[in-house]
Parts: sequence; structure tokens; C-alpha cells
Amino acid sequence: MDKHIFYQIRIKGHLDDTMAGWFDGLTIFNQEDGDSVLSGPLVDQAALQGVLNRISSLGLTLISVNTVPEEEERAKGDLTMNRVTSLTRQYPTAAFFILSFILTHPMNWMANSIFEATQSIPLALPFAILSAGPLVSALLVSAMIGGKAEVVALLRKFTIWRVSWRWYAVAMFLLPALHLAAIYLNILLGAPAPTFAAFGTLSGLLGAFALRLVNPWDGPMLEELGWRGFAQPRLQKLYTPLTANLILSLLVTLWHLPLISSGQYTWIYIPGTIAVTILFGWVYNATGGSVLLTLIMHAAEPLLWVSFNSADETRAMGLLVLVYVVTATIVVLITGKNLGR
Repeated sequence: MDKHIFYQIRIKGHLDDTMAGWFDGLTIFNQEDGDSVLSGPLVDQAALQGVLNRISSLGLTLISVNTVPEEEERAKGDLTMNRVTSLTRQYPTAAFFILSFILTHPMNWMANSIFEATQSIPLALPFAILSAGPLVSALLVSAMIGGKAEVVALLRKFTIWRVSWRWYAVAMFLLPALHLAAIYLNILLGAPAPTFAAFGTLSGLLGAFALRLVNPWDGPMLEELGWRGFAQPRLQKLYTPLTANLILSLLVTLWHLPLISSGQYTWIYIPGTIAVTILFGWVYNATGGSVLLTLIMHAAEPLLWVSFNSADETRAMGLLVLVYVVTATIVVLITGKNLGR
């Protein structure tokens, strides 16, 4: 049986995590000094030569090749990969979605169960933190595939604010306007007209908006860094932006389905979820990858809404979904497969 030799191959510049499968199972570590290190075992000199040939064919600059004693390699936590880490680096997008599904609803159930049984916030808090699935998963997978540099690059998408004022207007007012359109249509179809007081006070709406911007267990902060900041650009490397966002919309919908049992989500929302994912993806692309703008858009979404009684409420939700779908369809017809990019 061949004895594997552990190598550390240093290359100039950072490598994209999608290249992880190109180097015979070696793991990519992007360093803070701007270089990359390929680390892991190779079975023989022929395997090493194959990796070096691949580096050369890609036009990459080789800096050094070093062997590392097996014991030392296994002792260095930051240069060691187990099977899970290896798969995460090779398939970061799949790892993100799997982790998001695993964490969100089971951890939420655990947090609620522990708190109900013990009334102890400290005992329930770790599970509550993990229940912020897409947010936590995006940060964890980023740390695994690129360390601190990758996490910082992800978080910097919150700081992309220099975009046209028109996009701030779209982010702030498009979805509330669609809500008002659905309310108006519902009134035309026979629902009683709500009073202005039914919408709440201005201070109340502003407070709710501000809280939604920062609450990690509410939709905007919970979802935007993960769906838009992490998953969308990676899917768009593999597919056209429109196709990528359609795939993302289906996965986001599946992620929401467990909420049906608690009454927080219903089957009628499914077309609306697909449509609003397209709208968020359009704004993300058109603003150069600004998670800040999609965060604002998501936070503003439910602010202008009123409740109706029984059948009127059901019709109102159906109309809202219809308005979302029509708007998303118009955006797709205008922007085509590039969806604003």
C-alpha cells in the first residue's frame, strides 16, 4: 500500500473556492498575505507532477513546494482537513444549503423546548443562535473555505452603499407599494376599506423597520447574507442569473415549508416566495452585490399591511401573491436572463 506524502504547495494570488476539485483532493487555503496554499496528501510523485502541471496550465505562479511530516500535518488544525472540511471546500454552495436546512428548524425547536422546560435563557440561547440558519451557515462555510479573509469579504457586502438613489427608492418603496396595490384590489372586490389607523403609527412603522434590519431571527438579517450574499453569486457562476435565482427561489421555498405547521407560512405563499426571490436577486445584481440594499428591501416589505376578516383576508393574500408574480414577470421580461447584472 502506498504511503501518502503530505504537501504544502504555495501559489501566488488567491484561488476561487470553485477550483477546489482541480488539484487531486488538495485543500485550498487562501492566506492573508495574498497567496494560496494547497495542502494535503498525494500518493506519489506522479500525483504531485499532475498537480504541478495543472498549476502551470492554469497560468498560476508557483512559489514553493514543501513536504510536511504526517504527524506535523495532522497536528496543525489550520492546515488539516477531515472529510467534512474537504467536501465543504469542494462544494461550498451545497454545504451552505444543507447546513441552513439542518440548523434552522431543528435548532429552533430545541431552543423553544429547552426554554419551555427550564425557563432558562442561557440554556436555550446557543440553540437559538444556531437557529439563524442561513446567516450562521454563510459565516461558518465562509470561515471553512477561506478563513477570516472570506468572512470579511462576505460581511463587506453590507457596506456596498454607493448606488443610485433610485435603487434606494426601489428597496424602500417597491414592496410596500405592492402591498398597497393588493389592499386596493381587495377593496375593489368588496372588502371593507381600512382606516389610516389600521396601518399603525409612523413611529411604530419606523421602529419595526429598524428592528427588522438588525434582528438575526427575523427574515431580513436571518436570510439576506446567506441567500443573496453567499449563495446567489456562487449559483450565478454556474448558471445564468435568471436560472440561478429560479434555483435559489425553489430552495428558499423548501426552507420555508416547515413553517406551515406553525401557521407562519401557507401553501398560497409559494408563488410569492419564488417571485420575491427574483425581485431581491434583481436588486442585488443591479446594485453590484449590495446586501445592504436587499436587507433594506426585505425589512420594508411587510410594513404597509392591514388585516381583513376571514374570506377577505384569504383573498387579500391571494391578490398580494398575484401582484408579486406579475411584478417579477415584468422584471424578467425587461432584464432577460441577466436579471439586472
